[in-house]
Amino acid sequence: NKFSPMRPLTNLIKKLVLLSHPIDLPKTN
Repeated sequence: NKFSPMRPLTNLIKKLVLLSHPIDLPKTN
């Protein structure tokens, strides 16, 4: 399996962070 287990985890954390405080975050992408 070439997929690293951290990739989905990071996505999940990103979603959680965005849900927690979407207004505090500047555009990072």
